Amino acid sequence: MKFYNIGSLNMDYTYFVDEFLKPGETKSSLGLQISCGGKGFNQSIALARAGASVFHGGCIGAEGDRFLEIFQREQIDTEFIEQTAEKNGHAVIQVNEEGENCILLYGGTNQKVSKKLIDRILSSVEKQDMIVLQNEIWHLEYILEEAQRKGIKAALNAAPVSEAIKKISMDSVEWLFVNETEGSAITGCRETEPEKILDCLTERYHDTGIVLTLGGNGAFYGRRKERIYVPAYKVNVVDSTAAGDTFIGYFLACMSRGMSVEESMRYAAMAGAVCVGKKGASDSIPRWKEVQGLMSTR
Repeated sequence: MKFYNIGSLNMDYTYFVDEFLKPGETKSSLGLQISCGGKGFNQSIALARAGASVFHGGCIGAEGDRFLEIFQREQIDTEFIEQTAEKNGHAVIQVNEEGENCILLYGGTNQKVSKKLIDRILSSVEKQDMIVLQNEIWHLEYILEEAQRKGIKAALNAAPVSEAIKKISMDSVEWLFVNETEGSAITGCRETEPEKILDCLTERYHDTGIVLTLGGNGAFYGRRKERIYVPAYKVNVVDSTAAGDTFIGYFLACMSRGMSVEESMRYAAMAGAVCVGKKGASDSIPRWKEVQGLMSTR
């Protein structure tokens, strides 16, 4: 199986603060880290470091050569990355002393992903492969419609949730990844307990495997009536920015290795735990040998 990630590519400007800024407040940060990121980028890195074969499709700006250099180093195919004169997508991230984050996105080149590029990518995808998507690029509905028409399965991270994504058909989505807030938002479910949110999701998307991530409280899986819960590994949280993307990349890579859903979730949880113990987004994503070594001691 090969993974074709049609995903966002953001420059991350991460500011470390004692507390998040309040309206009208001005303060100095405790530090600044500039790095490559975006949900699409992070998930491709996680997939590759977990041993998967990855092709990334998307758009970068004139200053986006760093993405190509990193992808080359990680052995991620860049055939489907187009460079434009537009301003690169970027994110302004605050990370507080508890490792929590808040993120402001600027779409930039991520909103220049064209239907022509999408068609070129999908023409290379075979039925045993999978496309990986997030809601940080344009034409998501078109991608899923074309995937359905071609019989291609997709893995979708529904973040950030928008009004448009609530109306999109999920018929081609094999795996849907959401947290509690996102799960409630896309279904209109007013429940607050994770199990009940998962029930709402599986009732609406009954042919899709739902992975409901709960941060430090672990993750649930549901498909129809099947349910699996995996707890998080307890660690000192430094920066949670790429934890969800790491979980998704490792989960998909482990499933492609033939692991069970539960085993894949446990490996993904371990990879996420390692990730949150380090500063940065993609820089904190662990490699397979490290995760495998930690799992072998459990």
